[in-house]
Amino acid sequence: MDNLQEEYKEKVNIVIIYISEAHAKDEWPISHKNQTNQHTNLDERIIAAKQILNDYPRLRSKVFVDSFEEVNYENEFFGWPERAYLIKNNKIKYLSYHKVDGIDDWYDQVLRSLEKY
Repeated sequence: MDNLQEEYKEKVNIVIIYISEAHAKDEWPISHKNQTNQHTNLDERIIAAKQILNDYPRLRSKVFVDSFEEVNYENEFFGWPERAYLIKNNKIKYLSYHKVDGIDDWYDQVLRSLEKY
C-alpha cells in the first residue's frame, strides 16, 4: 500500500475503514501471533485501529473505525473481508470483488483502474 500511496498521492486519497478483527483468537484464529479477541465495543475497536497505525508507521492513510450500529459500513458496503473502492465525483468507479477461493487480487485491480482515471 505504501507504493500505491506514493505513486498516486496527487490523484487519490486512501482511506482505511477498520470493520472488525479479521482473525480474532476467540472467533477464527489462524495465527498464534494474533492474541486479540473480537471487539465487543467501539473503544476496543479504536484501540485496535490505533495499534495498526503503531505497527505500520509508514502508513499515511486516514483510518476510520466502523460502528456497532445496525446500519454501518460493513453491512451497507459489504466490507468483509476486505474491499477496495475507487470513487470519483461521488460515484463508485471501481469495486473489488472477493473470489470464491478466498484470494482477492484487489491491489492489482485497483492499479489497473487508477490508470483509467
